[in-house]
Amino acid sequence: MYSVYLRGERALMDADSVKITLIIYRTGYIRSEKLVLITGPYAEWDKKKRCFTPTSPDNIAKNKLLQHERTKYLKIAERWEYSGKNWEPTELAHYYDTSPDTRKRSVFVVDVFDRMIEEAKTSRRIRNGKEFSGAGLARHIHCTRQALERFVHAKYGRKFSRYRFRDIDGQFLTDFHLYERKRGAKGNTSGGADRKIKILYSICRKAKSLGIYGVDLVEFKAVKQSLRQLQHFSKAVSHETILAIENVDRSTLDKRKREELWLDLFLFSYYTAGMSGIDICHMERSWIKGDTIEYERTKYPNKARVILTDKAAGLIEKYRDEAYMNYVFPIFKKRDMSPPSRMNSVGYANKKVNATLNKICEQVGITQKITWSTARSSSISKMVDEGCPVLQICEQTGNSPATIHKYYYTITNTTAMKNKMNEIFN
Repeated sequence: MYSVYLRGERALMDADSVKITLIIYRTGYIRSEKLVLITGPYAEWDKKKRCFTPTSPDNIAKNKLLQHERTKYLKIAERWEYSGKNWEPTELAHYYDTSPDTRKRSVFVVDVFDRMIEEAKTSRRIRNGKEFSGAGLARHIHCTRQALERFVHAKYGRKFSRYRFRDIDGQFLTDFHLYERKRGAKGNTSGGADRKIKILYSICRKAKSLGIYGVDLVEFKAVKQSLRQLQHFSKAVSHETILAIENVDRSTLDKRKREELWLDLFLFSYYTAGMSGIDICHMERSWIKGDTIEYERTKYPNKARVILTDKAAGLIEKYRDEAYMNYVFPIFKKRDMSPPSRMNSVGYANKKVNATLNKICEQVGITQKITWSTARSSSISKMVDEGCPVLQICEQTGNSPATIHKYYYTITNTTAMKNKMNEIFN
């Protein structure tokens, strides 16, 4: 249900004159007002009939102009209703505005996606004195846009490029989340559905801050409820599994492919409380303060203070003569040290570490999927099982206790746990 009508009231600057506004209403939305640039004596305004009293040719002419103004907006509302468009009163109030700022408020979803991608590409942050770009975030946003284009075409047979924010409702979000989950299930993954929903939420929140029409963040309640029900499973493996990887016959590793280096990077992560790959690649000798490694995490602005174990110290000494400049490991080369080049090197190292781990797991008969990130959860789980105080673990990892228990810790030695429980309950 909707309505468009006129309202007259005394003007603030001139109490003898009438101020006329066009009131636009639609069920479920806040009323919107549009000032009409027609005025006259307040005494000649009829509140009930919402027009001037037709006592003079001048008032009759004004009434015709007022009805023309009202009819102009009413026709647009009727057209939108007939086409099934989910419009809002504010959008109709500014329909005939020629201001560029006003026109920007009625844009397509992909326009805000493009804006966020460009902002991510040009963003910069400083960690441990090094500059990092937002190219990784830009890729995630771009992948989410591609996923939405794929979903809209498959589900509705439409182009996502024609979608506006009023089309992003609860049903759309639920369908998109389910579609990505099903698609990911084919590869035994979640399809990154949660991350894509979070990115879409950030896009809508950005649009809301820009004053773009049709954004309703309340619609995300439909998927927030389902996201809360999802359980996060740790990637941790037992200490015995790590030892099996560490003790592999290194003569089988390809020297030309530097597979021993990639294996050592994984082990270094495990023996430094799960230091992330990007931090290991950027690690400098200046981070070493006696028996500790002190640094600011790249992914999150949290500081970590890691105890330097003997095995980790041995790996540092092993590559002392190979690394470039003050770096600990030979990841970066002299040719190009720009942020994009360094991130490409980190991505290459991550790929090689995972490929080397796959090869080793096949050799020693490990069936679990192990990647570089497995070292973090495995190291944290081992420290928790050994009774290390959780606050000490937090200091070494740069995480909160809640994050450690929710995302990283898991029971890695079920046999020992079973024996312990049997002792308790018997």
